[in-house]
Amino acid sequence: MRFYKYFALALGAAALTVSCDKKVEIDLAPAYDSVIRTFTFTIADEDTKFGIDNAGKTAWEAGDQIFIHGRYLNEGKTVTLTAGDIIDDKTATITVDLTGVTTYDPDSYYADFPADALSSANNSIYYYGEFSNTNRPLMAGYLSGSSFIMRNLCSAISFSAVGDFDAYLFSGNNGEVVGYGYYQVKANSEEWNYKRSTDGPKTEITGAFKSGERNFAYFPNGVSFSEGFTIKFTKGGEIKKYVTTNKSFSLSRNDYLSLPTISAGDLHDYVAPLHVSSLSIESDSYDLYVSNGNKSANSYIVYPTGNSEKVFRFKSVQGNSNTKVVVSSVEVLWESYNDKTEASSIDVIDEVDYDSDYIYFKMPASPHAGNAVIAARNALGAISWSWHIWVPNSSISDISATDFCGASYIMDRNLGAIDATASAGDANPTSIGLYYQWGRKDPFPSNSAFSGSTPITVSGTQMVKHNGLVNTEYSISHPLDYVYVYSVDDGKWNEDDPTDLWENSGKTIYDPCPPGYRVPVRDESKPMWKQEDTDWDYSLSSRFIYNGTFVFPIAGYIDCWGASYSNVNARSHIWSATNRSATTAYCMYFRDDKSPKMYSSNFNKAKAGSVRCVVE
Repeated sequence: MRFYKYFALALGAAALTVSCDKKVEIDLAPAYDSVIRTFTFTIADEDTKFGIDNAGKTAWEAGDQIFIHGRYLNEGKTVTLTAGDIIDDKTATITVDLTGVTTYDPDSYYADFPADALSSANNSIYYYGEFSNTNRPLMAGYLSGSSFIMRNLCSAISFSAVGDFDAYLFSGNNGEVVGYGYYQVKANSEEWNYKRSTDGPKTEITGAFKSGERNFAYFPNGVSFSEGFTIKFTKGGEIKKYVTTNKSFSLSRNDYLSLPTISAGDLHDYVAPLHVSSLSIESDSYDLYVSNGNKSANSYIVYPTGNSEKVFRFKSVQGNSNTKVVVSSVEVLWESYNDKTEASSIDVIDEVDYDSDYIYFKMPASPHAGNAVIAARNALGAISWSWHIWVPNSSISDISATDFCGASYIMDRNLGAIDATASAGDANPTSIGLYYQWGRKDPFPSNSAFSGSTPITVSGTQMVKHNGLVNTEYSISHPLDYVYVYSVDDGKWNEDDPTDLWENSGKTIYDPCPPGYRVPVRDESKPMWKQEDTDWDYSLSSRFIYNGTFVFPIAGYIDCWGASYSNVNARSHIWSATNRSATTAYCMYFRDDKSPKMYSSNFNKAKAGSVRCVVE
C-alpha cells in the first residue's frame, strides 16, 4: 500500500510519497558463535530507502554497500550486495566473514548504510551508527535473530534540471540546519536515539549534480523550511545559477518530496554579493606581489621585526602564474614557531581576509617568527589553493653558488627555517625548516628537535595521514593530507606519475619557493649533485654537515610507508626539482653510516625531505 501527500510550491506541485510495504524477514538461524555468518537485511515497514529511481522507489540494488560492526569501528566489515543477494525490494541476504569483529551485547552486531558515509572520528562505536556525510540516504540497523532491521534516518527532496554544472548547494532561506559534520544514531530493538551533534551543523549541503537526471538532497531526521529554500548550481567551485521558493513547509523522517523538473526559465543568473575586505582599506597594506617584481608564488617571506600590526597582501593566483583562484572564504590552516612551543593562533598571523583580487593578512601587535599556511575555499567549501607565509627570525642571505649547484645563489637556510644553520656549535632545531613531498607546493611541519620523532607543535591542523595514491588536483585541495603507502618499494604519492611538477623549463606553479627563488635543478657536474663528494665533514653533536662554505642541518624526513618522522640527526635529504622515475626524484643525500659523506642519490617521492631554494 502507498499513500501520497502534495505540496504546492513556487516551483510547482510536488508529490510526497511514503512507502508502507510489508516487511519480509528470512531467518537462516546460524549459530551465534560462528565466525562465518549469513544475514538478511530487511528495510523496516515504515521506512523508505531513497534515491533508487525517479519515483524514490524503496529497494535494495546491486552495488549497495553496508557496514557491519560490533564494539569497534576499525574492526567492522563492508559487504557489497550483488544481484544474486537481493531477494526482493525489501530484503537481501549475504554471507560475511566476521573474523576479528568484537561483538557488543545484547544484539551483538549492528549495520549502517551506506558504508562510505560513515565517520572515522571515533574508534569505539558500540551500538551507534556514526556518519560524517549526512547528505546521503542513511540507514541504521540492529540484529534481530539473523536479520538486520534497517531503518531510514532521513527525509529527502529530489529535483531535476539541465545545465553545464558539476555540483549543487542546497540551503534553507532562514538559515535552517540541513546537515551535520558528525551525526550519531543509537540503533537497537528498544530505542532509536538520534544525536544531532554540535560538531559541524550545516546550513548548506552540497552534492554532485547530474544534468537531466534526478538529484537528491537528504536531511537527517527531517527538516522545516520556514521561508522556503534555494538551490544553487556550481561549476568549478563558482556559483552560476540558482532557483528558489519562499513557500514554507516541513518534512518528517521518511518524507520524500519530488519537485517537478526545473526549467531553464526557473534558473536565474547568480551574482555573488560584493565582499570588501576589512583589511583592504588599510592605507599601509604592503603588496607582496608588487614588491617582488610582480611575481606570484606559493610562499612569501615576511619578517616580524618592524611589522607590528601591519597588513600584507598578495594576489589570489596560483603560484608563479596569473591564473585566478576561486575565493569564497579564507582561513589560516596552521601556524607554528617551528619548535615544541605551542603557537597561539594569532601570534604569527593575526587576521586574514580577501577581496576580488587579493588575499590579505595582518601581523599581530607582537609578531612571532614562525610559519603559517593560508587557504582559500570556493563556494563548495573545498580548498582551491593555499599559500605558505614564512616569517624568519633573521634576514635570509643568498650565498654565491655557481660552482656549487649550478645556480647563481643559494639560500643560507632550508625553506621554512626560522634560523640559518650555524657554522659552529650546536644548530638550533628551528634551522631544520619544513618538509615537502616531491612535486607538492605545500609544506608539512618538521621535527621539533635533533633527536627523537616529535613534530613541531602547531596551532590548527598539523597533518592528516592519507593512505593511498591521489592525483595532483587532490593534493591541491587537501594540503594537510600527507599521502603515504605501505610498500617501501612503491614510494610515489601521485597516481598519475607526472614528471614535471617542479621542473618544466623553469619554475612551475607547484614550486614551493618564494618569489625569485626555485627548487634547484640537478647538475651532475657540480659538487652538490656529484655521485660521490668527499669534501664534506659533519658533526652529529653539532647537528650539521659542511664543506667550509655551505652548511646543511641533518634534518631527517617523513617516511612514505607510515608518515613517521625519521632519522633526524642521522640523515638529510635535500630535494632537487629533477625527476628520476615514477617513484623517485634526485636529491642531495647525507647518511651518517655511509661513505662518502655526501652524494647525489634518489629519494622516494612520497617521503618528505628538505628544500634549499636557489635564485632563479
